[in-house]
Amino acid sequence: MSILSNLKKHISYLAADEVAEICKPLFESFNIGYFDYAKIYQDNSSLVLTSNREWHDHFFKKKYVVSGTNVTSGVHLWENYLPEGQVREHVVYANHYNGITVFTKNKDAIEFFDLASSVADRSIIDFYFNNLDMLNQFLFYFKDKAAKLINQAYKERFIIPTVMRGDIVKPPSYMEFLNLIKTKKVRMNFCKKEVVFSHREYECLIHLARGKTMKETGKILELSDRTVEDHLTNAKNKTNCFTRAQLIDSFLDNLLLF
Repeated sequence: MSILSNLKKHISYLAADEVAEICKPLFESFNIGYFDYAKIYQDNSSLVLTSNREWHDHFFKKKYVVSGTNVTSGVHLWENYLPEGQVREHVVYANHYNGITVFTKNKDAIEFFDLASSVADRSIIDFYFNNLDMLNQFLFYFKDKAAKLINQAYKERFIIPTVMRGDIVKPPSYMEFLNLIKTKKVRMNFCKKEVVFSHREYECLIHLARGKTMKETGKILELSDRTVEDHLTNAKNKTNCFTRAQLIDSFLDNLLLF
């Protein structure tokens, strides 16, 4: 269907109050005043739910760019990928400032979540990047609470007009940088003492902490299952951890960033 010709009768417009109600814990606990959720499929069909129907209406009337499926999963600042005029319009028209988009890509579609504060808030970027685990939990909360709305929006998904299609430029390869800073040892403050892991031990811990199995970790690192097990045994001995779960929990607690 054409979203531009029938917007005010569409679920993406009509459900704004329900979306805002679901977002109340986020809005009332922090200086965040805008949220939307969208999913774009490979055929350029899309579903959208927003907390601000006025901005949603304005957005489509202006035919602003909607990110396509050729994007990189992760957290992106609006200023880094949206057209400058579109970012400025967020501020001038809707008082949306310091916006971010969280992209999650899967086989057939890409989900994205937009969040923004008001212009008066100067500290929200710091909040975002120091509370990613909390934001991640809210995104799960939203998808659970909005499940019926998402299902209805899926049934009413629309084709993104050609003039509104666009992509985020993929970031350059960081392999050259990673090779420059590659070390043979990784020193961590681990349970109130410094522990020195080999680079392979650290790599195994990183992948396991991200939920990979022993077999998956071995495949990624081109190691045998036995070699991965040996690296974990060495790591447990160095940290006085008795189980893999205890090792991973302590490892996550002591990472500077994850």
